[in-house]
Amino acid sequence: MPICTKTNLHINNMILEVTRRCNAKCRHCLRGDAQKVDISNRIIDAALKDVSSIDSITFTGGEPSLAVPRIRYFLQALKARKICLGSFYVVTNGKAASLSLVHALLDLFAYCGMDNEMSGLVISGDQFHREQIKSTKKAGSLYAGLSFFHPKERAQNLVEGAIIHEGRAVDEGLGCRDVRADRCRIESQNSETLYIEGDLYINALGDVKRPEAESVSNL
Repeated sequence: MPICTKTNLHINNMILEVTRRCNAKCRHCLRGDAQKVDISNRIIDAALKDVSSIDSITFTGGEPSLAVPRIRYFLQALKARKICLGSFYVVTNGKAASLSLVHALLDLFAYCGMDNEMSGLVISGDQFHREQIKSTKKAGSLYAGLSFFHPKERAQNLVEGAIIHEGRAVDEGLGCRDVRADRCRIESQNSETLYIEGDLYINALGDVKRPEAESVSNL
């Protein structure tokens, strides 16, 4: 666990869309057809500018297991800047068992501190993934030895209100949530500490979504 440097920007939960590539075509996908797009080093570097600590990082997609180098670069960037990280969270569709993902997350887990209990790797088992992916047994067997693997956490069906009404979900008549990513810049002011509560979402194109309420405040 690194020693925290002088704080400028503290983030509660950063959500990073590491890729828009995917190996499935789920009916509820907000992205629609998969895209050959991974988040760039430049966007990751910009997202971490002036950041001193992150409580939790969530890697999303697309399918995160297809963009392990992006996860590794994120860790590399944290180390270079001595940014403290509390925990991480990854949801995979489990279609393929990824040994490279295991190694990357073990390194990330060690950086967070071996005593952290909040980190998680989860295989999504909702109705849309079950109808698209025949079996996740191979992935489940590979990940079973990880202390942060939670095999039953995402096994329940999704309700209408949990589905974002974008992409393929629109074509299928699914979902009712409306989430829009706005471009904005987050910057420290007068060398004071800023704290971002809630979720800070950054997609693979570099678009940023801050919490709905005005939740950036000086501590």
